[in-house]
Amino acid sequence: MPLSKLIQGCMTYGKWGKGLNTLQIAKRIEENLKQGITSFDHADIYGNYTTEAEFGKALKASKINRKDIQIISKCGLQLRSKKR
Repeated sequence: MPLSKLIQGCMTYGKWGKGLNTLQIAKRIEENLKQGITSFDHADIYGNYTTEAEFGKALKASKINRKDIQIISKCGLQLRSKKR
């Protein structure tokens, strides 16, 4: 499946922004899909290394098939923190 014309950035979904919970993130994923946005931008450092895991929980809660979306992640970024 090709990337969607628009890509949803997820940096501010968690601790670095809106502080969305699992159900709120699931709703955002679902709303994006309704609008034809199937690509989601991530980096492991988002939310001090927590946002990707929270997105995964929300995706599972949404019951959306993982094959229906694309997850784009960046590599090589380094954030000094107590987690890494």
